[in-house]
Amino acid sequence: MTSVGDPPGESGCVEATQLVMGSALGGQRGNSCGCGVERTARGRSRVCRSGILVGHKPIVPLANLGLVATGSVQDGAVTDHAASRWLCQDDELRLVARFGRDLHGWLDRGARRTAELAERWGVGRLGQPRAGGTSVLVEGRRGSTRVVLKLTPEPALGQAEGAALRHWEPSPHMVSLLAADDSDGALLLTRVEPGDTLAQTGWALPDVIPVLSDLFRPQRIPDGMFPGVEHRVRFLIQLTRSRMERLPATSGVLGIGLDAVQVRAIALARSYEGAPHLVHGDLHPGNVLRGATDGVVAIDPRACVGDPHFDLADWVLGPALPRDIDLRGRADELGRSVPDVDPDRAYAWAIALAPILAYSVAGDPSAEAQQKARELAALWQSR
Repeated sequence: MTSVGDPPGESGCVEATQLVMGSALGGQRGNSCGCGVERTARGRSRVCRSGILVGHKPIVPLANLGLVATGSVQDGAVTDHAASRWLCQDDELRLVARFGRDLHGWLDRGARRTAELAERWGVGRLGQPRAGGTSVLVEGRRGSTRVVLKLTPEPALGQAEGAALRHWEPSPHMVSLLAADDSDGALLLTRVEPGDTLAQTGWALPDVIPVLSDLFRPQRIPDGMFPGVEHRVRFLIQLTRSRMERLPATSGVLGIGLDAVQVRAIALARSYEGAPHLVHGDLHPGNVLRGATDGVVAIDPRACVGDPHFDLADWVLGPALPRDIDLRGRADELGRSVPDVDPDRAYAWAIALAPILAYSVAGDPSAEAQQKARELAALWQSR
């Protein structure tokens, strides 16, 4: 669901992370990064308008990384600098907010590691590195194929994602894994084209049925490779607590205790009596891209094992205000369209996870977001 993605940084803006991740794995969206990095149409030069491009001395020629830096803007003038960051300032801050200040050593090694992986996997014409909530993505080409290098400071995340993508092969509705290095979780993925996210383009339930149908197919899951859905629930609760600490005003808006939310969601996970499935774990409109040949393609799994109805919450809740959506009707539609979906469990997961989405939405101060947060909270409180 939209709220279950990893935190994008201090702003708490989930949509910003979705746009960054979607544009790197999919279509290019505009010509600047979140901090105002401006590039030519070829993505070969830039000026960062958020601060000075110093530190992180380049280890490989910057042209090889698409990072020919020209300086920073101060009082309308461009000032030259002898060195450039691997990432722009806002991207660094986003990752440091997630992983802590010890991340700087990893950032210092980023350019060298990118060059090593590109050489090993035969990737050229590398573009501008971009950070999402938990990783850095670098576009490139391997032969005639457009690809994405994905690096993360937390190797276990990349290792688990690679294992999940290998498990789902050869589904055309999961992003294709071309290579992986389990020593640090680095991945090489096929770039989805055009790759706009459903969050960007808008969507209706029929759009996501192919992905959901793949996830609900009978599966054989290796023992012990992935955590259970209960583990994912606990992680989301902890993530929500962290967001509340960064944005304390949200805690007083909704009046829902997260302990009670966790108890209800874990009870729902434990009540599942069907065959366990490999659950995507972070399936929301920002993590589903539109592809030219294979329809929709899911990216960025946070895989876990258990009740596959967990993945349906966002699709039942929908993009509009809850008062404008027939939640029961949407759950019933999923039951008719996706084999083995139990509409009652789809509906129950939407209600169980609504407070997590509510607290995420509440970080946006706009009147519309605040209204949506209150309505999502009311869904949980009324049932």
